[in-house]
Amino acid sequence: LKPMRPLIVASLSALIGGTMITADMVYYLTFNLGMSAVGISGFMLAKTLLGIVYIPIMAKMIAVTDRRDTLMISYIIGSVGLCLSKLIDLPVMADLAVYLLFASICTSIYWQVMPGVFYDVCEYDRIKNGRNRSATIVSFQGLVEALAAGIGGQLLGIILEMAGFAGESSAQSETAQIWIENSTTVLPVIFFVITIIALYKYPLDKRAYNELFIIT
Repeated sequence: LKPMRPLIVASLSALIGGTMITADMVYYLTFNLGMSAVGISGFMLAKTLLGIVYIPIMAKMIAVTDRRDTLMISYIIGSVGLCLSKLIDLPVMADLAVYLLFASICTSIYWQVMPGVFYDVCEYDRIKNGRNRSATIVSFQGLVEALAAGIGGQLLGIILEMAGFAGESSAQSETAQIWIENSTTVLPVIFFVITIIALYKYPLDKRAYNELFIIT
């Protein structure tokens, strides 16, 4: 099924990047930004609330463009913001705010938009091929999620181990702190760039989807 190939690549890479950010986030807040347990809890709550705020924003973006373009635009914005949080030297609170804003985009956008893209493929397959393979197509999403979680977590573990991360220590070396920050900012962006490229190659934009219904 032609639309599935770029969609699987986009999903896998997006989730690997998102897993790295999420798994490394507590380390970054603790060892790099020096936040307390209470502060980290507040940060996580704020991240969740931001994700809720994004829901109507994403809905409006989809109405104006489509799901594919909404994902691409969101990952571009999130990736640029994460790079800025790494490259620009900001005061701690400003750095925290920038990181919160853009990390929340990159970790929430998938769950808000991508399931609908998979259902678009189901509808495409039903109309184009006259087959109802919804269960098979949607099951790929669950498979990709499990695979990406394993890859993202393993990759983060390898990077931090090579950087000398000491999990039992209350402080980390300068090298470990550098790679803790890299692993929750610029390194996940590599996977988001792959996601953007794969989405660009995904053929079911709004025009193609509407033409499918017109033809049928």
